[in-house]
Amino acid sequence: MKKSFSRLLLLLITLWPLAPSWPADKISVAVYPIKAVGAVDQSIAANLTALLGYELAQSPKLLVVKEDMLKVLRGRQAPSQSDLCDSIFCQVEIGKLVQKMVVGELLILGPRYILTLSLVDVRTGNVDFSDKVECLCPEDQVDQLAAIAGNRIREHFGESGLPVERLTWKSAALPRGFQPSGWEFAYVTSPENAETMRQLDQIFQDVSIDAAAEQSSLDQGKLYSTRIKNAKPDKYYASGIVEAPSAVVWQALSDVEKYEKFLPGIYSISILENAPDKAVIQIVSNIRTVTTELYFDYPSPKMFWKELEDSMSAGINSGVSRVFKVEPLNDHRTKLIMVQEGGRFLSLESSRNEMEDLLQDFKKRAEAMPK
Repeated sequence: MKKSFSRLLLLLITLWPLAPSWPADKISVAVYPIKAVGAVDQSIAANLTALLGYELAQSPKLLVVKEDMLKVLRGRQAPSQSDLCDSIFCQVEIGKLVQKMVVGELLILGPRYILTLSLVDVRTGNVDFSDKVECLCPEDQVDQLAAIAGNRIREHFGESGLPVERLTWKSAALPRGFQPSGWEFAYVTSPENAETMRQLDQIFQDVSIDAAAEQSSLDQGKLYSTRIKNAKPDKYYASGIVEAPSAVVWQALSDVEKYEKFLPGIYSISILENAPDKAVIQIVSNIRTVTTELYFDYPSPKMFWKELEDSMSAGINSGVSRVFKVEPLNDHRTKLIMVQEGGRFLSLESSRNEMEDLLQDFKKRAEAMPK
C-alpha cells in the first residue's frame, strides 16, 4: 500500500500544475467511486456513482469534475482492483484536483440498502457534511438513492426549493406502518401524488390558534378544537393527546384495512386502490356513501384525506379535505393534530363535532393497539 501511496503522490505532484482554474462563483466537486460493501454488486455502486455525479451537475453552484479524470489517477496508481485506495487519506490526496470530494459506501442489511456519504474538504481533510440514505426496495430501484443524496448535498451548499423525494415500491408488499425506531427512511412517491400532497398541505399553512387554550384543554385530558378565524373556505383545527407511541398512532391512521372495525356508523369500506403512498376507499354509512383519497407522507408524518364524491350532498358542499399530523411527545405519548377545510353541514357546530368524533376514533384505535 505504501508503494501505491508513493505512486499516487508523485502523480499528483506531476498533475498539479495542470489543475484547472475553476470559476470563482462555483465549487468544484468530484464523486469518488462509491464502494460496494459485503454482498452489494459492484455494478450497482458504479451506477450510483455515475447517477450521483449527474444529480450534482444539475446544480448552478457546483462544477462537477468528470469521473474520467479520477480514473486516470486510479488507473496509474492501482494496477489491480485490490490496490485501489480506500483510505480517507488516499481519497483526499486524489481530491486535490478539486475543492470537495464526495466519498461513500453502499451496503445491504436484509431488504434494506444503505448509502452513507461524506463530503470531504480536500484542503483540510475535514468532513464538512455526512448523511445516510436508506430504502427498503428491490435492487432495480436502488438508483433512486442518487436523487435523494444529490438533493441533500445541494441543500448543504445552500440551494433551496428542491423537490422532496420519497421512495416508491413496485409492489405494496411493505406495510405503511413499517418504520423501525432509530432508522431514518427516505421515501419517493410518484410526481402526481407528491404534487397532490403539496397542494393539500397548504391546508395546514397559516393556521393560528390560541396555544394557551389548547394546552389547557390537553392538560385536562380533553380534545381541543376551534374554528380558524378569517379562513375561506372554512377551516377547523382539532388536537388531542394519544397515550401511545407515534409509530402506533401512524399505524392506526395508515392501516386503512382496519377502518371498518373502529369507525362508527360504517356499514362497509371498499378499498378501490391501495399503494404505499396512496389509497382510495369508498365508505358506506347509514346516511351516505363517500369516495375518499388518502395520501401518506412518511417523513412529516402526515396523512391527507380528500373526499371526492358524497351521495348525501349530491355534489353540493362535498370536497372536504383533512390533514392529520403525528407529533411525538415522548416514547409513550403522541399529539395528534387534525385540520379540516370545508364542511358538509350548514351548522358550523355540526361540522366541528364530526371532526372531533373522527379524531377521537383514531385516538381510541391507537390506544387500544398493542404497544
